[in-house]
Amino acid sequence: MLNKIRLLLVLLVFGVGGYAGYNLLVNYQGSGTPLKVKIKDNGIDVEIENFKLEHQILGRKDWELKADFAQIDTEKKITQLKNVKVVLTMENDQESTISADSGYMNNETQEIDLKGHVRFKATIGDFQNRFNKTSLNTSK
Repeated sequence: MLNKIRLLLVLLVFGVGGYAGYNLLVNYQGSGTPLKVKIKDNGIDVEIENFKLEHQILGRKDWELKADFAQIDTEKKITQLKNVKVVLTMENDQESTISADSGYMNNETQEIDLKGHVRFKATIGDFQNRFNKTSLNTSK
């Protein structure tokens, strides 16, 4: 009698475990990957959601580029961006932001071209000081 109860309990545990596993597999919805890769004859194209690129100097964030969506075209050597935001960090940790609806970045020269509702927010004194120092360093 005791063996029959044990067998019934084991079958019940396996049945509940099997049912739970079946429901997990059938109803599983992955979060989706933010990265898609397409391999073409002339290169690889990459699509990235929530794109973020950060530049640091001596461990301090200098600037940061964010976009809701980025598509990297290796053949044309450009990255197309949607809902772009560039954050420039000043010396006293104040931030200047440049944002736009879309744009593209040249992968070779790192130049960024923004289009559509381009907005720029900055404290003019800090902004001028930063770029005056940059222009003095490059003219030497």
